[in-house]
Formats: sequence, C-alpha cells, structure tokens
Amino acid sequence: ANEAMQNDLHVMLVTTGSHHLVKEAELSPEMVFQVSVDDDPTKLGCYAHRALRDRWGNYDFYCYIEDDLAIHDPWFFEKLRWFNSHVGDDNVLLPNRYERSEQHAYKKCYLDGDLAERATAPFQDVTESAELQSTVMGRPVRFIRPLNPHSGCFFLNASQMQRWIEQPYFESFESSFIGPLESAATLGIMKTFRIYKPAPENASFLEIEHRDQRYIQLIRMSRDQQDQTG
Repeated sequence: ANEAMQNDLHVMLVTTGSHHLVKEAELSPEMVFQVSVDDDPTKLGCYAHRALRDRWGNYDFYCYIEDDLAIHDPWFFEKLRWFNSHVGDDNVLLPNRYERSEQHAYKKCYLDGDLAERATAPFQDVTESAELQSTVMGRPVRFIRPLNPHSGCFFLNASQMQRWIEQPYFESFESSFIGPLESAATLGIMKTFRIYKPAPENASFLEIEHRDQRYIQLIRMSRDQQDQTG
C-alpha cells in the first residue's frame, strides 16, 4: 500500500560528547547517522546546519527538526511540494506545533501564539505579502506571515537549501532570536525567506506534534466553560 508515497529517509542525529543515548536507542545504522561534535551543546543547531550543507546535492528536502517533534501526516512533504509549486521558492511553509492530552482541560492545543512585533521586526516584514490563499480539494486554505515564525523545525527543498548556504550569515552561531535553540531552527530561515504558516481556521493543514504536555497542562477552563462541559 501507499507505494506512490514512498520516500527514502536519512536521519542525522547531532550529539555532543557522550551526552546521548544513541546506543541504548538501538537505531538502524542504515538510516540514522550520528554526527558527534565536541562543543557547547547550545551550538548543536549550527552543527546540524553544517551537516545539511555537507550533504547538499543528494536530497529533495533538507530538514531540521528538534528531537521532541513528530510528524504524523503521510502527506506532509506532498503539501510542501504543492505549496512551493504554487508560490515559488522565496516562500517557506512551516507547520503549526501542537500538543495533545487526555488528562487536561483540552485535548489539543496549538502552541506558538503571536509574539510582539518587535521580536521579529529586525528579521522579517510580515506586511509584505501578508497572506496567501488557495483552494485544496475544493476547500479554501489560507496562509499567513506569522508574528511567531518558530516551529522548532524547517523543511527546505534543494533550491532553497542552496540559497541559504550562499548567504553570508550561514554557519553563524548568532542567537539573537529569543535564544540559541529558537535561532537555530528559525533565524536563518526567517532572514532568507518569507515564512508562512497555515492560518488558524485551517491550522491542521500542516502541523507537527510537540511530544510533551508542558504547555497544554497550563491551560485552564473558565468557570463558564466548566459549566457547559459539566
């Protein structure tokens, strides 16, 4: 089944020193390649960028993903291909992060609400091509320039990866967007491309699970909502 959707996947797991559980995880050496560095762990993101650069020319997509995120949508990369075939490679589509729970007030919540405009204004102008609209399988779909572009990941096609590599700030250890973790996932992409996310009314068009409950457990129902749900 699903032969038309098959992909070859290679995973590079970037670790520092002996601070990892690679052996205990018993990962397949044919699919997972360990990239070990001897440096400050906060710099692992930049070393991941270098690892992607060193393998440029071998793949259709170059992806960076924090280790607590999970993709469940088998059409994920087809949606990315569709997006760029319609709007070009100047634009990058990022997923909405969410958490889910059976024990807390809500079963599912999206995490990345708006930041103050000043947080990203030095790196992006969200008023430029502020939204895109299209129709997918007869349904209207809208994409917006988010005030919070962070998703903990990015997915670039080969042309986009080449463009980013050519920028003078590639390989920079700059952490001026919130901190090292957020900057590694988002800063270089934000400076190079226009970032979009699916708008709230169709947030699930492209989404990725945050395998934690640190945010959803903070949400509390109002008294009126509690009365409505019994």
